[in-house]
Amino acid sequence: MLASFPITVDDDGRFTRTVVFDHGQTGDVELEVFVDSDFSSDFEPLHILPAAELSAAITLPRRFFDKVLLDFPLPTRLASGSKTTVSGSVDADVDQIVIELVAPQGAELARESVGFRVSADAGMFTLDLPLEAPLEGDWELRLSTGVGCDFTFRGSFAVVVDEFTTTAVGEQKAAAIPKASTWPHRTPTPSMQAPWCQ
Repeated sequence: MLASFPITVDDDGRFTRTVVFDHGQTGDVELEVFVDSDFSSDFEPLHILPAAELSAAITLPRRFFDKVLLDFPLPTRLASGSKTTVSGSVDADVDQIVIELVAPQGAELARESVGFRVSADAGMFTLDLPLEAPLEGDWELRLSTGVGCDFTFRGSFAVVVDEFTTTAVGEQKAAAIPKASTWPHRTPTPSMQAPWCQ
């Protein structure tokens, strides 16, 4: 499987989702559609063409994550020693947002994963990611939203944390990561309670 993209269908039967493919995800593929985990239909071939500039940094559009509208596009190359701010809007009933950096399989990094969470207020959230030097490397960035202790995965993409880049809303001096806002576990899902709910 090249990639998968969860999409929530609204009560009126409509849905929307922006998908982005990494530089290495090119070629002819088969597109499969599943509804409520059941196979619905497929189409092939779907042609994914390489970008004109393969070294160009990819920026995730504001609607990349399902049911999340970011205030600013999110770069996939993040600065170590700086604080990247991710903000946006979600459904009014969402009370928590989780972003997790997960190490790719086989990667030699200081941690298997590191997570950040923040509360949403009236459908709005602002989450700072203090990316200290030990977090330099390749990661998968995952975003989930939560209602109480029930979390829904909203999408993921490969990111790089290194010394030279720009953030979505500028760079600031790195801050210490609050212990209450991080955990070395996998992203919560609707079938798994978050650590702070136990």
